[in-house]
Amino acid sequence: MLFKLVYCEQIKLKRTGIFLMSILIPLAINFLITIDLHFRYTGYLLVYQREMNLSCWQLILKEQRILYFPALLPLFATLILTQIFSAERKNNGWSLILTQPIKKYQLLLSKYIVSCEFITLMIVVNIATMVFSGFITGVKDPLDADLFFRCFWILWASTLATAAVQMIAVEFFSSKWISIFIGLLLGLMSQGTYLNGWFGKFNPYSFSDFSYRADWKQALFMMLISCIFIIIGLIISTFVFKRQNINR
Repeated sequence: MLFKLVYCEQIKLKRTGIFLMSILIPLAINFLITIDLHFRYTGYLLVYQREMNLSCWQLILKEQRILYFPALLPLFATLILTQIFSAERKNNGWSLILTQPIKKYQLLLSKYIVSCEFITLMIVVNIATMVFSGFITGVKDPLDADLFFRCFWILWASTLATAAVQMIAVEFFSSKWISIFIGLLLGLMSQGTYLNGWFGKFNPYSFSDFSYRADWKQALFMMLISCIFIIIGLIISTFVFKRQNINR
């Protein structure tokens, strides 16, 4: 039944712009980053490379911070979730769906799985376009595949974790703007906090911002914490979903 629900969600979303949104967001951001690097890479960034103790490829990844892409990942995840939930919130769609022999947790899990697919697409496009941006900029170092592989896992796991947490807000608040605001606020507040005590150390909203500096030990820790948040987020959102009034 879960696989059927996932398939139905995918079919339902074909007519929406969520697929294009997942691709165009990282493309647009990295296009602007490429323009920025054209003017700043050799004249500014490389000058301070040793001072910042970063490799050339880490410099490329770090530049995304000027457009707050790591901070906005929870917001983008929330936009994907609100789009996925929007169909049932129109014309009292929940009442119609739940007349079928479908368990609520399966319905909620199917929506989360589909949101994970689009989040994964967005992360993959982001990493690929960042590599392309580096080559265009003129990075002389060999491609640091280990760095990008590590960054992918951190970005992917942490964004899925924040999506699970944001799903609680999407379920709890009838207005999508409240959950979008929560995602934006938590993402912005958490940036640059990973090394600043427990708030950043155990906060998946802070992991993406530190991904370009993390080693594998830190990456594994982040992925473990993210998995815990995914489980907690899904449990709480299921609890909220089971007890809310579907006719609101």
